Amino acid sequence: MRTDSFFPRFFREFPEAFFTVIGEDERKARGYKFRLFEVKEQSFRFDGTFLPKLNRKEIEKMFEPYLSDIRKSRAYREIAREGKREGKREVAKTLLQEKMRLAFVAKVTGFSPQEVRAIKKELETRKN
Repeated sequence: MRTDSFFPRFFREFPEAFFTVIGEDERKARGYKFRLFEVKEQSFRFDGTFLPKLNRKEIEKMFEPYLSDIRKSRAYREIAREGKREGKREVAKTLLQEKMRLAFVAKVTGFSPQEVRAIKKELETRKN
């Protein structure tokens, strides 16, 4: 689907113009960064949006009332668990690339010897 590229390009170059159009002080543009992104869901699409420039602490503060509920959710726990596992896999790969013994890698990561062997095999396959 072809979209109009004028406004996204215009607002990227002149973000203060958007705030003027909506009746806000154009200086507010300094606190936002214009981004283009697409949501792939049955032709639902944004040609551009202004998002506030926030650091991680500011974002956490903004969502603070919801974070405890989110952290209690099953999805959050599964994502966190998967993230930890992926982190351990990266550690295992690094240790194996440094020629560490399989038993040592298993001990450090908590993976079984079979899992470490599978990771080692994956690394060897990628080399070839």
